[in-house]
This record gives sequence, C-alpha cells and structure tokens, in this order.
Amino acid sequence: GIDINARDEDDHTPLCVAAQRGSASAVLLLMRLGADPKLPDSFGMLALHYAAELIDHPSGEEALTALAEAGDINAKDREGHTALCMAVKDGKSLAVLLLLELGADPNLPCSKGHVPLHYVTKLIGCPAGEEAITALCKAGNANAKNSKGCTPLCIAAWGRKPAAVLLLMRLGANPSLPCNKGHVALHHVARLAEHPASDESIIALANASDVNAKDENGDTPLCRAAWGSKPAAILLLLKLG
Repeated sequence: GIDINARDEDDHTPLCVAAQRGSASAVLLLMRLGADPKLPDSFGMLALHYAAELIDHPSGEEALTALAEAGDINAKDREGHTALCMAVKDGKSLAVLLLLELGADPNLPCSKGHVPLHYVTKLIGCPAGEEAITALCKAGNANAKNSKGCTPLCIAAWGRKPAAVLLLMRLGANPSLPCNKGHVALHHVARLAEHPASDESIIALANASDVNAKDENGDTPLCRAAWGSKPAAILLLLKLG
C-alpha cells in the first residue's frame, strides 16, 4: 500500500507539502487518513510550521486548528522557531491570532533570542496586523530582548516603521531600554526619518526617553541623525531639546 507519511528529498511528508501549498482540504483529508503531523522535515519543521499559509484559504482555520491540536503547538524547528514565530514572519495576522487563541506561547525565543514580537515589522500594515501585535504584547513581553539586547521597539525604529513604534509605545514598550551597544530606539532616528510620516513617532520617542541618551561610543541620537544626513530629523531633535 501507499505510505501516507512517505518523505521526499527534504523529508517533507505529503501533510507538510499540503500545508506549504495552503491546501486545507488536503490537510484535513490526510489527517483523517492517519497522516502524522509530528514528523519533522530536514529543517526540523512540522506541517504546523507551514500552516500559516492555510489561513487565507477555505477551511484554513479548521485545518490550522487540527494541526495545532494534534501535536505540540510550541514545537521548535532547528533554528528554534515556533509555528507562531513563522506566522508572524510571514505576516499572517489571522494565523497569529488563531495560534494565540489555541495556546501558542509568544515568549519562546529562537536560537538568536528573537521572540515572535521581534518580527513586528512583518505585521504592521497587514490586514488585522495591529490586532495581532496587540495580542502578542498582551500575551507576551513588549520589552523582550534578543541576543543583541534589542527590543521590538528598537527593531521597529530600525525597520523604519513609525506606525509600529507608536503602537508598541501605546502597548507599554519602554523606549529607554538600551541594546548591547547602548542604543535606545531614538538612536535609530536617521533610519526612522526615511519614512515620510515619521515625525510623530520621533517626537513620541524623544518625549518618553532621554533625547540626549549616549550609546557605548558616547553618540547621541542627534549625532546619529547628523551622520545619516537627515536635516529634518536634526531640526526636530534640536527643537525637542
């Protein structure tokens, strides 16, 4: 007979491939026929790690729920990523919300120390993105640090995402927390200023932290704005003190 858990050259099972391709009906059928959702591929990923792709398809919520309930919802791949982490990285807000509802842990770091919220720039601007970020903050830690000491707020500023900066601050992110190099979020002002609607976020960061904070080299946000040749950011910082 046919082996329903047969592997390809990357150790993908038919269930993995069905999840990757977003085929919810195939996932549900294979599971009814006895496919094992706990078999990892060569990257250590289960079908659940690919399951965020299902959410945009008919019966996707049912298929994602079936995979989550049949295995370990917090299983990690070889790089330490959970299914929740992959859903955030893929910008799949509805999958993020569903996985959290099903019990996924937003505080589990990967091998680089990133928790799902460190990929906040992938969600902002997506449909239901703000709702997903809010849910991650409420269930997790808005000030989590990765192995470089960076918080989600720092990464949002570095990633030129003023809307994410403002949302994280509303949700309790602390703009005064430095990374391992002593940078606070405002030190990334030159990159943040590349976004045309960045003024409000820069003002919010400056008002909530030390506008003259120094990094490990003694550089202030004003210095960084000057190095980045951002005259508008320089003028704004000077006005803010």
